[in-house]
Amino acid sequence: MEFNVSVAQYGAILRSIATLLMSFFAMSIAVGAYAEQIWMQQDSGTSHELRSVSFASDGQHGFAVGFGGTILATSNGGATWVQQESGTPHELRSVSVASDGKHGWAVGFGGTILATTNGGLAWEPQASGTMNELRSVTFTADGRTGWAVGFNGTILSTVDGGETWIRQDSGTSNELYSISITSDGRHGWVVGFGGTILTTSDSGGVWKMQSSGTQHELHSVSVVPDGGSGWAVGFNGIILATSNGGQAWTVQSSGTSNELRSVHVTADGRTGWAVGFAGTILAFRPD
Repeated sequence: MEFNVSVAQYGAILRSIATLLMSFFAMSIAVGAYAEQIWMQQDSGTSHELRSVSFASDGQHGFAVGFGGTILATSNGGATWVQQESGTPHELRSVSVASDGKHGWAVGFGGTILATTNGGLAWEPQASGTMNELRSVTFTADGRTGWAVGFNGTILSTVDGGETWIRQDSGTSNELYSISITSDGRHGWVVGFGGTILTTSDSGGVWKMQSSGTQHELHSVSVVPDGGSGWAVGFNGIILATSNGGQAWTVQSSGTSNELRSVHVTADGRTGWAVGFAGTILAFRPD
């Protein structure tokens, strides 16, 4: 059998082969780099316990908050952290930063809400209208619409960057520990004491109870941007998962009885981490 291939065709074949080889080489480098990633200690400049960290979409600008009103800021991905003046001695439990890295919010004890519009150069108190401890805060990417949750079933919302906060009816007096909102700002989940799971499909106009199947405290929830899949973690190593927007939550095997305090899942829902007591870090990723 004979093949008649022109010089032009032969050159095209060689270019295609070269492109495939380059793509394969690049993928190999990427996979290798991921496999070799390690966690490194950064100098925070404080001995205070830190409770929460949040970064802007650029991965460079971020804040960390904790005991004694501590607020730390970085503009270089954490290479250096600078302590900022929070103006409060209250413990700060959660922080959220907008995609621009300039707007941020921190919440904590005594209904404290602090906000910055200039990357943390100045933090100003916002009127929360409550003295209940706030445990979690989240904002949409544009920094206009946000929620904060806390003790005594408290759910607060804002549509103006926190200039005004309005209490929403959660339908429960249980302590609420964590909130996760979809990218459109309409669908959200809140978890808390006694296995509480609440959900909304109208930005919190109405919150409905979902059956978690557990009485264990749930400390953290993370849902993918479209709201289809989500995970919640808590006491006794419990991990709950849903693949249908919370219509059903099922227990997943964690392999630990250590209390889990936080969970984070990537936007595609294929990789996730949970952390908790005794240095526990759990992860799932594609096979």
